[in-house]
Amino acid sequence: MRGLLLLSALIFSVNSFAQQVPETREQQLMKVDQNQGRALTSRHPVKYLAVDYPGGRKRFFTGDELVMKVKGSRKKIRDNVYAVTDSSVVFAEFSEITNRQEYVEYPLKDIRKIYFLKGGGLAMQAGYLLPFAGVGYFVLDYFGPLWNQEMKGAPLEITPSTILVSGGLMALGGIAYKSTHKALRIGNRNRLKVLQTF
Repeated sequence: MRGLLLLSALIFSVNSFAQQVPETREQQLMKVDQNQGRALTSRHPVKYLAVDYPGGRKRFFTGDELVMKVKGSRKKIRDNVYAVTDSSVVFAEFSEITNRQEYVEYPLKDIRKIYFLKGGGLAMQAGYLLPFAGVGYFVLDYFGPLWNQEMKGAPLEITPSTILVSGGLMALGGIAYKSTHKALRIGNRNRLKVLQTF
């Protein structure tokens, strides 16, 4: 009975493996980044925004989220790119007052800073979670004598090992955050361009 069960499981797994159709290059690109995959596999040229910085290039296609600061404004603008022209980037916002789409165009010469994420998911999560882990470790170690029955009556004190471990966790989180969150000031070293796929 057990042999029959193993044989049927083997036949089922081989049958399901044989029915899988290999993915095309277009499908693989769409899985990685839908907007970039659509732009690279389209049959006509597509314009996109490119930020060249020392050591790399970040591309923003139509539909990608762009976070930036413009000249004359202190606040960040965070929106999805609606269109890219030769000299500007366009955002579309729905106005409830007029009940239609309103388009906001920002010339490239007015953009002074671009923000984006660079790096893997683990480093980004470490940048968010490690400072909280450091604070949590400090609080639990400092206030441990209050709720631990074995240490009842021990004084509340900060030990050097507590400072070292919690400070190390917070510093490592800060380093991970700073390495994954890029803020590029547009100027001599960092250039903003409009490019076109072919």
